[in-house]
Amino acid sequence: MSRSHGMGASIPVPAAWERLARELAPGPVLVVGATDTGKSTFAIWLANILTAKGESVGLLDADMGQPSYGIPGTMSLALPASGHACSLHASASWFVGDTSPARHMLPVLAGVQCLRDHAMERGVTRLVIDTTGLVSRQGGGVALKRWKAELLRPGSIVALRKAGELEEVLGPWRADSRFHLVELDVAEQVRPRSPE
Repeated sequence: MSRSHGMGASIPVPAAWERLARELAPGPVLVVGATDTGKSTFAIWLANILTAKGESVGLLDADMGQPSYGIPGTMSLALPASGHACSLHASASWFVGDTSPARHMLPVLAGVQCLRDHAMERGVTRLVIDTTGLVSRQGGGVALKRWKAELLRPGSIVALRKAGELEEVLGPWRADSRFHLVELDVAEQVRPRSPE
């Protein structure tokens, strides 16, 4: 099935995505995965689907390396435009100043919290959070993902995985009853995005 994902293109939507959209726990949805796993496409699609269902949705684009909203080096909060429920537009941004969070963990976490608070002030009840592709322990990705989960307390965590690259990130969440963890294989349609 093809659906518009809010950025002017139509994408084939895997059946697993359709099922997931009906099974999410209440609260924020944290989307994690390595680079080029379709996180941004999934997050935008999910935000639009939930908005179309009548939920008050915001998309926190915390991927400062390959942002869907805003410019590289920033994180942004996208909200539906007035009168256009399935058309998200940047409402607020947070400047990190780099395309990688590796040397900027505290500013990234502070920015995520500030953008989350701004979303709540604007009446958002369902926040979809798109994260960076940094998932290695050496680069700080494991710690950053865990801190984001502790800070944002998502009802659901959606993990898009290729193979075993997320094992260190997901291990503790599998046994943590606070989070509804959903692990999805990367969709066949996912194509790498160049840094340029």
